[in-house]
Amino acid sequence: MGVRPRDVLLNGAARFSSLRSSLRKVRDRGKEWDDDRRIKRCLEYVETRREFFTDERIQEATILEVGSGMHVGLATLLLACGAKKLINIEIDADYFHDEAGFYEKLCRRAQEDGIPVSWPPRGLRLSADGSRVEPDPQYFELHLGENAARVRPPAGSIDITFSVAVFEHVRTADMSTVARSLFEMTKPGGVGYHRVDLADHYFRKSNPFRFLENSPMEYSLMYSNRGSSSNRLRMDDIERIFRDAGWEDVTYSDVVKFPDVEQFETFRRRFHPDFRDRDPEMLRATSVMLCLRR
Repeated sequence: MGVRPRDVLLNGAARFSSLRSSLRKVRDRGKEWDDDRRIKRCLEYVETRREFFTDERIQEATILEVGSGMHVGLATLLLACGAKKLINIEIDADYFHDEAGFYEKLCRRAQEDGIPVSWPPRGLRLSADGSRVEPDPQYFELHLGENAARVRPPAGSIDITFSVAVFEHVRTADMSTVARSLFEMTKPGGVGYHRVDLADHYFRKSNPFRFLENSPMEYSLMYSNRGSSSNRLRMDDIERIFRDAGWEDVTYSDVVKFPDVEQFETFRRRFHPDFRDRDPEMLRATSVMLCLRR
């Protein structure tokens, strides 16, 4: 596919954190915080992982969320379902959404879906005027602006880990460290549920496999520093990394594959040789739930 000068320029600018932050603000200019969209995404995740939220192991569990994003909505619902404590790691420290109205709407709609959450929920404290929330440190341990490869709760202190569309953004060089860190901090018998988005984030609609056309050097020149950079790891790569880190069970559920096999084969003929001749069924996956048990 070759190198595109515009992408090289943007990638170079994104190398510097101040420029990266400015580029993000330009990109997001005019976009308003959408309560309904974010609440819908939270509740859709709960629905697809209903067995997770009703699992008896959640009761009194210490749970680690990797890449919690701009709010602690899912973590709040997990506390409502009986978790003892949430540890949240988020590499982006630019912004944390603390408007009480968002969390109140989330709790009301979660109640309608049968989640036993009250208002205000356990784990969130209201400001004096009731307009803002702050996480109660008794229930939340927030690590904002920190790398998942470097945050290390005490060994054997975590019952459950989870993430939503995070692992594809971990740098390839850090992935083994993340897998090993999660293994070491998880209790024997502990589990992990991690949704991994395997599609090209820049060309998702037109060609979710486009980034597999680049050589490693081409991809690094265009995307290594950018916010939606992907490590391009496939299902079998991720499984190998986590098995090598010591996890006893590494399986997948909710595997979503590109539905048009003929179109996929057209895409695959343009893949870089590093990918082209690999197992097509592994390559065709666009989203998976990685399930771990120590």
